[in-house]
Amino acid sequence: MCGIVGYTGSQPAAPILLEGLSKLEYRGYDSAGLAVRDGDKPAEVVKAVGKLKHLYEKTSDGRDLPGTCGIGHTRWATHGGPSLVNVHPHVSGNCTGSGSGPVESQVVGVHNRDKSVNKILIIKSAGRGRGRISISSELPQN
Repeated sequence: MCGIVGYTGSQPAAPILLEGLSKLEYRGYDSAGLAVRDGDKPAEVVKAVGKLKHLYEKTSDGRDLPGTCGIGHTRWATHGGPSLVNVHPHVSGNCTGSGSGPVESQVVGVHNRDKSVNKILIIKSAGRGRGRISISSELPQN
């Protein structure tokens, strides 16, 4: 079963998101990803297939992913197999073929976008170096 956590505040987001995802591990998953925004800089996305420990390793326990606003997602493959391209959060706009890296546009975490669940988490700049997380039923227009 998939799990989504979000954080916006004054503390580094990635370690908090990783801790939140670790509390959802009992639910089962095949991959996990983070999207974190550092002020007005582009958001950074990091994804890993397999156990959450791989995401911890890729981010040095979250220390390599600066920012105080972000979302984390564990995925259980119901559509498409476990691969870096299929790991959430997905993004709108540019990103490398692996789906990881800096993102110049809005970051979108899509959770089973089908007829039963079609909510989207959007992480974007709120100005003055702050981030904002919102929930929508529509993909943002860039």
